[in-house]
Amino acid sequence: MNKFATATMALALALPLSACGDPTILGSTIARSKVCPAAGKYCTQTYGNRPTVGITKEARYLNTLADGSPNYWRFLGRRYTTDASPVVQFCGGSSAINPFERYATNRGVTVVNPGVAQNTFDFTRKVTTKTSFAAEVDVDKVLNASGIPTGSPRVAAEAALKAALNRLDKRDLAMRGTYRFVELDPSTVALLLDDPGETEFAACRSELQDPANAVITSLTMVEIDTLTASGELQSDASASLDATLNNVLTAAQLASLKANFSQEVNEVYKVVFGKTYQVLSIGGWGFKNA
Repeated sequence: MNKFATATMALALALPLSACGDPTILGSTIARSKVCPAAGKYCTQTYGNRPTVGITKEARYLNTLADGSPNYWRFLGRRYTTDASPVVQFCGGSSAINPFERYATNRGVTVVNPGVAQNTFDFTRKVTTKTSFAAEVDVDKVLNASGIPTGSPRVAAEAALKAALNRLDKRDLAMRGTYRFVELDPSTVALLLDDPGETEFAACRSELQDPANAVITSLTMVEIDTLTASGELQSDASASLDATLNNVLTAAQLASLKANFSQEVNEVYKVVFGKTYQVLSIGGWGFKNA
């Protein structure tokens, strides 16, 4: 039996369910039975012959590419570590060249299987677990753009805006998470066993000759969307301004203040509450047991 055939027999390796624990998603601890389907076994879903490593301490996220898609190369193709600690080097030792990404680019092929949505779940989170509108919104900018004059009208308007922002910070946001399992294409990983094989994998293949080394070949993740719309937050933020400032500002000033305030709230929302990709665990592959 060749090395790859033997390795494929080990693809189901995983930590015991008890080792997975309940994941923390954007600061909210959620039962694994809710996040991961099939009684939680997908918490430790993996492709490779090294144990799945759950990320239980500081949360780890995928940044996004220019088209808005998640950057899987932040993990896939990098050196595997037994504690899932952040690693700069890709397999082969370079901090700039990912052998799998280079192979995909050179050959014009897709080497990442992003999987399908295997489970969705809803949860709530406080605004302040991510940001503070009171800290992010420039109240003076809103007042100036709205033409609010100095004196008692401006003092009252400033107090009303800050009170509205403090209420926003206490809001619960409706969230939806989608669980996914992402892996490097097995036939591409198999190229590591071809010696001399494809040149893109030469350094990685050499590094993996040491059975202590491995490469990250899979990850589990949650794709997170904010269901509470920006417009709902804008409406909540500006609703109290009518009652508080109706007899303090002119109708034109109040309308301008509400419009500029809503715009600022929306800008913070777009930056902070866009789609998020949180990684739950990684899996690896090496010549060990192969």
